Amino acid sequence: MGDQRLMSPFTEQESAYILEHWQVYGLQSPDAIYAAIIVTNNVFARLVASQAQHEAKTSVLTCRLFEHEVAAAAWRR
Repeated sequence: MGDQRLMSPFTEQESAYILEHWQVYGLQSPDAIYAAIIVTNNVFARLVASQAQHEAKTSVLTCRLFEHEVAAAAWRR
């Protein structure tokens, strides 16, 4: 579970790193990853994070976004 509630928008360098990391990981590992992310209230940070998640989409990463920690924890079970 990731907590992004205090996150600020990614820089261009951070976005590029995330994209490259997940693309390489997807090619190297067949293991599935499930991530529950508690999203930030910062609209700009949320947009950048959503865009990075969409661009880095691989078959090994399943990510759901949540407003509240309780819902994120329940989804993980």
